[in-house]
Amino acid sequence: MAERNEKDTSQLETEHISQEIDNMMLLAKNTRKPFARSWYNNNFFDDGFHLRTISRTTGRIIDRGRAATLYSPRRAIPKASRQIRGMANLMLSQDYVPQIRPEKVTNVNYPQAEEFQEAKQDAKLVAKRVGHWLTEEWNDQDLDIKMVQMVMLTMKNYISYIQISPDPIEEAIKTQVYDAFDIYLMSNRTSIYDSPFIIKEVSKLIRKIKANEMFDKEQLEKITPDTRYASDEIKEAYLTSKFGKSGAGSDSANSGTSRDDAFATVAKGLSRATADQDDVVLITPSSSTGRTSEASEINWNKRRTHLIGSTSPLMSSPRAGMSFGSSVATPSLTISTRSCIFKNITVAQFNDVENNVLVELTGSYNYYEGVHFQAFGNALTGDDAAAKGVHLSGSDENVFNRCTFGLDTVIRTAANYTLAFAAGTANSNNSFYGCNFVMIADADAPRHISTADGGGSALNRWAMFENCMFNCNADLNSGTTQTDVGSFDTIPDAGGTPIFKDCVQVGHTGWANTLTGMKILGAASNGTPLTSYGEAVNPTA
Repeated sequence: MAERNEKDTSQLETEHISQEIDNMMLLAKNTRKPFARSWYNNNFFDDGFHLRTISRTTGRIIDRGRAATLYSPRRAIPKASRQIRGMANLMLSQDYVPQIRPEKVTNVNYPQAEEFQEAKQDAKLVAKRVGHWLTEEWNDQDLDIKMVQMVMLTMKNYISYIQISPDPIEEAIKTQVYDAFDIYLMSNRTSIYDSPFIIKEVSKLIRKIKANEMFDKEQLEKITPDTRYASDEIKEAYLTSKFGKSGAGSDSANSGTSRDDAFATVAKGLSRATADQDDVVLITPSSSTGRTSEASEINWNKRRTHLIGSTSPLMSSPRAGMSFGSSVATPSLTISTRSCIFKNITVAQFNDVENNVLVELTGSYNYYEGVHFQAFGNALTGDDAAAKGVHLSGSDENVFNRCTFGLDTVIRTAANYTLAFAAGTANSNNSFYGCNFVMIADADAPRHISTADGGGSALNRWAMFENCMFNCNADLNSGTTQTDVGSFDTIPDAGGTPIFKDCVQVGHTGWANTLTGMKILGAASNGTPLTSYGEAVNPTA
């Protein structure tokens, strides 16, 4: 028998015991890795888990085998599995009955014949009672089923375990079958009793763990179900399931790993993301608008972390997004990092917030597609000269593809801006492709674009607007026609050039307060600036 090296945790502080156990489990897992691939290849054998499927809608593991038995599965199984099942049933097809022989009684201990016969009868009675007890216990424990399960697990993974243990509370015997992935021990021992440790892994629901008052509350907040499907850790992959409840999201009770277990806010989703890991915060709509209700402002500050709406790719009002409450400070959303993707979402503020800025961009190299920036959603905001829809402040080389800026359902009156480049921040090389800029106004004051927000140097090199539409008043009879699309500094003062290629404007009499502050495709090749370039007109008969 090999020398047994025992692991002892009795000298460790309580808070360090779990880490030591984790280390032992990791050690055992690493020693069994050479066999893991073989287990993976044999996974088509019948182990009961082939009755589990992954739901395409929720991503949950669905167990279709709970109503089945080891003898009668609910659906067909592979040929190899049938062979395994057949061999197991053949080996255990006999109706085993425990045979308990009476304890041997000799007449040496009983010189009197009557005492000897009485002792023999007592031994037979004890054996009979033990036999009856074993038979009943065998049936109560379903050991015939468990033996079949053990044989099949052994044929598949070369080893299986049955634990027989007393339960002092219920005063009963407990039996349970485990496979090769449930028990952690050193694989370089020929006997499990030679292993320095034996660790049994027991799966528990996340909600039961979080309901246990013995655990530290701060540590419980860090627990989330692992939903990744491992390549060689087959047992973990099968048992990885996202426990949660259907219906409205919850930032406190849910883990945010599936639609049915979603957080309630984007802010909570961002808090659980890890920078530089290409984590995705997915908005999965559960209402007609599909917007979350954000109670506080959000600073999107984790690099390479993306925000995607799970909805149809619309330009106007995609039915997934976030709406900010009345107590949210301005700006409602700040994007201060880089290399992120924002797609198929609506960002909305329908409350009057002082000096309202919906979105502040200080980060660079980000990509926006199908994002509707629904600024000026409140009439008081439309009357606020300090309000801005999207404010770029030192934000460079972003791409906006098929996005919509503004709303044409709430009237604007003050001299505010749908899109503003902050003075002195030299925003460089931002591109806008196929975007719509919309508003409705009752005074000739609001403008869609500003590079003249005081101080100059709002741009560096250029800002490109290609195939974009600038619209004031969806219904031309309901509002005031604007004099200009934008308010621009002259090119030397602005620090860069706003360039308009193949764009169209509706509801304006001209493009800008100063035509020397912009470039329009075709203007440079004509003797006079094309003041009516891109202006929508009614066709003649």
